[in-house]
Amino acid sequence: MKKSLTKKTEPVNPADILQAVPLSQIAFRPDHNNRDRSDFADADFDSLVASIAKVGVLQPVLLRPIKCGYELVAGERRARAKIKLAIANGGLDENTIPATIREMSDAEASEFMLVENLQRKALSPLAEARGFRDYVNKGGDGATERLAEKISMSPAHIRRHMAILDLPGEILESWDKDVIAFGHLEQMIRVPADNAIDLFNWMIDQAKSWRGQTPTVKELAQRINNQAPGIKEARFNVKQAGCATCHRNSDQQKSLFEVADLEKMQCMNPSCFKAHQLAHMQKVWLTTKTGKEAHTKTCLFSDSLKYDQYNAFGYGDKSPEACIKCDKFVSLIRLDGHATHERVCIGDEACFKNARAGTVPAKQAKAEIAKAAAEKANARATKHGTEFREVLFAEKIPELIKKTSAQSGLALKLALTAMVHMNSGLKEWFSKEMTGEEICGYNRPLPTEVMNWCDRLDDATVKQYLKDAAAIVALQDDFGHDGRFGFATRIGLDLQRDFVITEEYLKKKTIAEIHEIGEQHKVFADENAKHYLHNVLHKAEKGVGVLKKSELIKLFTQSGANLAGKVPAEIMDIAA
Repeated sequence: MKKSLTKKTEPVNPADILQAVPLSQIAFRPDHNNRDRSDFADADFDSLVASIAKVGVLQPVLLRPIKCGYELVAGERRARAKIKLAIANGGLDENTIPATIREMSDAEASEFMLVENLQRKALSPLAEARGFRDYVNKGGDGATERLAEKISMSPAHIRRHMAILDLPGEILESWDKDVIAFGHLEQMIRVPADNAIDLFNWMIDQAKSWRGQTPTVKELAQRINNQAPGIKEARFNVKQAGCATCHRNSDQQKSLFEVADLEKMQCMNPSCFKAHQLAHMQKVWLTTKTGKEAHTKTCLFSDSLKYDQYNAFGYGDKSPEACIKCDKFVSLIRLDGHATHERVCIGDEACFKNARAGTVPAKQAKAEIAKAAAEKANARATKHGTEFREVLFAEKIPELIKKTSAQSGLALKLALTAMVHMNSGLKEWFSKEMTGEEICGYNRPLPTEVMNWCDRLDDATVKQYLKDAAAIVALQDDFGHDGRFGFATRIGLDLQRDFVITEEYLKKKTIAEIHEIGEQHKVFADENAKHYLHNVLHKAEKGVGVLKKSELIKLFTQSGANLAGKVPAEIMDIAA
């Protein structure tokens, strides 16, 4: 297990003063005044107001002295909740709030506020990432490592979350709304912003299509890799083009091309690669074998033109004299530089037909016309056959399914086939189960293959696969948290019985939140916890309040305190 960094609490400052401060003497920093107002207009905030009205403010806010009173450094939600109550109960002058007064510089106050904001329980992933960036930008050298230590996260986690902020806003907003996962973002930062937008639109289209779900991170990575040209396909000089030091090559600047594995290296900026490749091919085109034989003026990438933007000469055709002199007479090539069409006309269609008429014998022209007519007739027949078979399927499949016994082996196999076909994750899993190989992307099995696999299974095996498939689908992102809860309870999960407070859970909590959990569930009163506090941590019985976060976590997880059935309220509140 990796050794994670733990937050170091602020040392107790003997100069700190604890006192009740009139609300009218407290000012908010500009950083606070620009905060999202939704922070103080939600159910959680209303609940906090109700709690303070009933029992008061249990944890002091942190203030620093300024000329006209005090400035709020930490505890804004508590302060605003208290102000809301005070307005209806005598005003700000007549109401106070418990506060710790501490001398702090502007820089110290800003840093403390940034860290406090990052430790808010309800902070969204996007807000957290932006908070990381704000802290690091203001902190200078070593800021990432200092922040990691303060909030008990690894520097790598912080850097990864800051890196994705370079993505376009609409992508980040979709992540913040749980439409896509963080893993998708990490794949998208491999490519330029325009490519990332294209990939994002593709993902949204896939989710809206017959498939009905967002592509997995593995599928997105595969699409990026499929679109990324291999450096070995470069006809241009990769060193002169600057590819060796470009952060878009797949080795990410770790090695130069002289020593790198050219067979595996890819360019993650296809548009840049294509521009270099085309410029080079056009420069040397007249010296290439295809250019000499076809007599074309230049070359273009075949995917740069739509099918109706050019007319192709046959491979047996000669190059017409009139075309050889025309700038519209070109060759189409693939990204690797090889020709897909040696001779095409990108000019007027009538001119093309006149030019080609003089190069094709009459007998050949007649045969081509007859062939085209036959292909058109066959296409119509195929279309009609498919169309009316579908009509029959729509009528008979539901009827025949109803007649099939729900407990029969056939019904189970049909159910498994349908489940696997409609879920990309199940296709990958079932393919590996049946073949022993990883199969993803466009290589996924067709429904006929899935049915053939199911036909070879006995009924008991099919039942087990159905249960396995259900478990896989239940854990997928688009199944949703509420769906998983309902699923889990139906198969016997009990939150009160099965949830256990773990080290990873406590690392996500602030010191105040850990104290609250410990008090509510009487963890600190457990004899094992008392023994650990005195004999291992060497603190007095009432010394829980001065423990560092790492020590508090150990008190919970290593003391042997009984945590069975001690479940925090947030775990039990499924509606939260």
